[in-house]
Amino acid sequence: MTLLQIVNRTLSAINSIQVASVTDTAESKRVVDLVQLVLEEMYAEYSWLHTKTLGSLGAGSTTNDLTIPATVAGIEWIYYTGATSPLRKPVKYVEPDFFEKLILDRLNSGNSNVDVNGALNDTDPKYWTTFDQSTILFDSYDTALDKANTTCFFWDIPSLPSADANTPDIPARHHVTVLLSTIMYAFMTLKGDDAAGDRFEKRYRRAFVSMKKYGPVVQIPQNERQPIWLNDYGRKFSGSWDRVANKIFVQN
Repeated sequence: MTLLQIVNRTLSAINSIQVASVTDTAESKRVVDLVQLVLEEMYAEYSWLHTKTLGSLGAGSTTNDLTIPATVAGIEWIYYTGATSPLRKPVKYVEPDFFEKLILDRLNSGNSNVDVNGALNDTDPKYWTTFDQSTILFDSYDTALDKANTTCFFWDIPSLPSADANTPDIPARHHVTVLLSTIMYAFMTLKGDDAAGDRFEKRYRRAFVSMKKYGPVVQIPQNERQPIWLNDYGRKFSGSWDRVANKIFVQN
């Protein structure tokens, strides 16, 4: 369905006048806002399979960080091509608390190849994490990090429809879910008819459950999530977190 079709079917459902263009009336423009609201909710809920793409990270602000592009909703994996090796190697994801322990351990080591951020400055990255969902921190680099040397499998944020012929950037089979949710919101917010909105909400919920089978949330794959030293039971750890990492995370 195009945006114009969704808007007109919504206007028809709430007994309003249909339009030739989504910008024709104040009410049709408000329906467009509702469609975009519905899609934003769906985009936030799922990383859609068709949005997978290869790309690179952006420039960072410190020795061991790079930025996530603004259009990215999630990262599945990161590879890095080293300064001295022509081969791309996988960089393993670790949880933030593990990464922090690794960095602190290095800062306390006194080794000359550890920079002020706790990153090794003479070897290609092995591990990455993020604390803020916008910046990627790496545990090491060889002389300098280069964004051009990163290859990432991204989940992009789909675009929002705004013109008559635009279609929601989700599989066509799920456009009806967008329509039902838009009608629900239109009854409740434009007409103040909660009873009618509730009827469409039930239909929307059924369609939404069906949609969940297609669009599972995918961020860090489960096989990349590792236990973060869960069995120390509060005892102080005096070993090397680099050795722990090398033991837990087997490099390919």
